[in-house]
Amino acid sequence: DGVGVKMTFPAVEGATGGDSAYVVHQHGDVNYIYVGKVNDGKITFTNTVGFSTFTVYAGGLEEAFAAAQDGDTITLLSDVEISNVIVINKSITLDGNGHKFTPASDFVADGGHNAVLVLENASSSYIIKNLTFEGFSGLTRVVRVNFCDAEIENCIFKNNSISGDLGGVITSSYATVDVKDCTFDTNTSKFA
Repeated sequence: DGVGVKMTFPAVEGATGGDSAYVVHQHGDVNYIYVGKVNDGKITFTNTVGFSTFTVYAGGLEEAFAAAQDGDTITLLSDVEISNVIVINKSITLDGNGHKFTPASDFVADGGHNAVLVLENASSSYIIKNLTFEGFSGLTRVVRVNFCDAEIENCIFKNNSISGDLGGVITSSYATVDVKDCTFDTNTSKFA
């Protein structure tokens, strides 16, 4: 069936130095199994012949965004509780894969951005898709888009309470935002 890669990472989120992770690389009918150790927040696997290298970053979403390069796609494998504002300044695709962002019990939006997700880099373009933002309150906005192009596709914004005077679920400044096939359900705003 061609070449494929299957990766399995036991307890990668929150993994500490010395924890093991495994990769099964399927090439035709042959399986190559690699074992790696967490070191400095990442796990790198290189096979003995040297033709494949996989790097997986241990930690949370912030580490994944920090490690991403322009053009990369970050795909969620589970729902994520957000504690801090996420600021992305690289051209990436965030694929929620049907999962959702919800506020952690300690979520605090900083005074500057006052949002869950901030996209801001004049030379970047973003795609946010297949993601639900649910249950955020006390914010001026859920998604803030500044000085860039963004596509928000097939996302759900549900039960968010916007409290700022000039806020909304999605706000933009000097930006082009294309919102496609999104659902807005039971959101409230001080600004109508």
